[in-house]
Amino acid sequence: MISTSDRQIGQHVYFVTQLGFKKSRQVFARLTKMVGPAVSELLSGGESQAKAGAALSALCSQVSEPDLEYLCDTFADCTLVKMPDGSKKRLDSDAQELIFGGHIEDCFKWLAFCLEANYAGFFGEFKSLVGPPQTGTGPA
Repeated sequence: MISTSDRQIGQHVYFVTQLGFKKSRQVFARLTKMVGPAVSELLSGGESQAKAGAALSALCSQVSEPDLEYLCDTFADCTLVKMPDGSKKRLDSDAQELIFGGHIEDCFKWLAFCLEANYAGFFGEFKSLVGPPQTGTGPA
């Protein structure tokens, strides 16, 4: 069943309704191409700081402006934002300019929230398959 979640990010409260099956499938397919190499780096062996750097590098090389535009446009269609006057407004491109201008970090937090609202179950299952992180480097 499709549900709506809300979260305060910065000065605004966002209400994200899950995508329908077909749109969710489309976003997921595109998302795996964007973040797959970064996830692979994080799951590979090695020092955690080095893994994080390699993952960030992989993510930056995979995500394009059209990808970000696609995600913002797609999730804007299923997001309402509570404005300072108390009204709720669709997070259309004008609202994004107003809210995220000068606060780009809030845009990325909102996108992360949208992904969580739509794919938390999948990522929870994936995390359980991977298992707990390895500690140490083996026998001394």
